[in-house]
Amino acid sequence: MAKVNRKELVAVLDRVSPGVGSKEADIQATSFLFQDGFVYTYNDEVSVCAVLPDAMEEFECAVLAKD
Repeated sequence: MAKVNRKELVAVLDRVSPGVGSKEADIQATSFLFQDGFVYTYNDEVSVCAVLPDAMEEFECAVLAKD
């Protein structure tokens, strides 16, 4: 298992957080999507993506973006 620099990952998640919505009825709008070396957020108005750290480039899943 690859090690991920926590500070680097948190910085990437902070960059894409403007795309996280508050409507809990829409699971996509309240999640981070990790796919193809990028992390994505989308909230019906804003879509944001950022490149993931190298250690996470093959990581694929969706994670709820709760505090």
